[in-house]
Amino acid sequence: MASMFNEMSSAGVYAAVVAILLLLSLALPAVYNLYFHPLRAVPGPRSWVIFPLLRHYAAIAGTLDEQSRRFHVKYGDVVRTHPNELSFTTTAAWKDIYGPVANLPKVMVYDEEARNVFNAEDNAVHGRMRRVLNPIFSERGARSLEPTVKHYADKLFAKLAVYAKEDRYVDMTMHWNLTTFDIIGKLAFGEDFDGLANGRIHPWVKNIFDTFKILPIIIAVSEYPLLMRLMKALMPRSVAESREAHVAQSHDKARRRMRNESLKDSGDFMDTMMRAQGTEDELSVGEIMANSNILIIAGSETSATALSGIVYWLLRSPGALARVTQEVRQAFERDDEITMASTAQKVPYLLACIQEGLRIYPPGAGSIQRYVPSNETRVVDGIVVPARTKLGVHHSAAYTSSRHFHRPLEYIPDRWLPAASEVNSPFHGDNRALVQPFSVGARNCIGQTFARNEMRYLLARLVFRFDLLSLAPECAAWHEQRSFVIWEKSPLMVRLRERQ
Repeated sequence: MASMFNEMSSAGVYAAVVAILLLLSLALPAVYNLYFHPLRAVPGPRSWVIFPLLRHYAAIAGTLDEQSRRFHVKYGDVVRTHPNELSFTTTAAWKDIYGPVANLPKVMVYDEEARNVFNAEDNAVHGRMRRVLNPIFSERGARSLEPTVKHYADKLFAKLAVYAKEDRYVDMTMHWNLTTFDIIGKLAFGEDFDGLANGRIHPWVKNIFDTFKILPIIIAVSEYPLLMRLMKALMPRSVAESREAHVAQSHDKARRRMRNESLKDSGDFMDTMMRAQGTEDELSVGEIMANSNILIIAGSETSATALSGIVYWLLRSPGALARVTQEVRQAFERDDEITMASTAQKVPYLLACIQEGLRIYPPGAGSIQRYVPSNETRVVDGIVVPARTKLGVHHSAAYTSSRHFHRPLEYIPDRWLPAASEVNSPFHGDNRALVQPFSVGARNCIGQTFARNEMRYLLARLVFRFDLLSLAPECAAWHEQRSFVIWEKSPLMVRLRERQ
């Protein structure tokens, strides 16, 4: 009996010691992060500093960007959102984080795919890829692609005319996606996704959206190696099969395009990459495939998102809609006068509408993170940042901040017109340089020139041919969306009337 009692006492002591050690393992990092960490003076949600998983949970739930905006309102232009993570909303941070002198590496989640122009960590590799792709993404290169854009624009507007004739609401979210994916598919692989032809999103494209939802989970567990192994073991086979199917279809399309001699010298993305064969900038077959894949994602989803947001905000702003419609119809007498070149010169208010749309509804709501390398410290906007800290400028929080913009939650294209810089303008103090939806520096978005040309062209033709009448009642708060790197867009139901 005595020995049993002693064993029970020993077990109790052992359990107590384990409990105390467990509590200490949780408490000591929390105490350090709150009171001794080099970033302890930077304001932010203390609960996220104590329990970093809360930050990851918000990302997995799609509410991270919404909460980040609230934190910046509460704490200011610099917020600590994790023990080793800072979020900024200042122009100085753009230079200090993304500028050429800073040269901070990107935070990446790697897989087995070859490196592409987006995720190439080595600056020499990244530079080689940009040199190969720069010609097609220059102003001249972007406008050489106009016949392809026009072909799919014609198909889009023919479909919209049917909805207008029947006086039915049309889902502009879906139709912008169908259009931009078909355009980029044709330019990257020499074949579209049959989106506009079939009126539905291709399964290959849908898989891209599903991948973005999984990404926050991968980022979260990557900080905890044991969780990463557990996640791989427990991940449903269907997820892995979906990923494998995506890669296989992408590679199959790329191989077919590379073998298609009839498209040689076509001037599309693949042709541009293959022209480097035999030069010092030559891309491997794996790099060509990987870059084709990333161009499909980056070159279609972002444009479709921006176009959807601009149409939504124009319909929410009748004065701006009437003004841009009048401007376009006075600038052009016929639809065929509308080109990428002419829209760059003749419709300044349309350009302001696009820029204001990118401000109030940036395609990427959050930040493209960089990190301070090991054994280094950096100064960002006056703050000494220790090694291994993740940091970035948060797009939507910066662009909708009352510290930087007058009436920031309203869609007001006038803030981008020359008169806004005059001293007596209410928008004189707006920090317009803060709005950088395509990022800055050597690793900014390589496709931004094409994207701006494409958006100008499509929007000008839309308001030239159609009267945008109204939003469906259920779309009144369409902009209140979750974000998984990209916005989770719901249908944008719009009523159109073809111009007489």
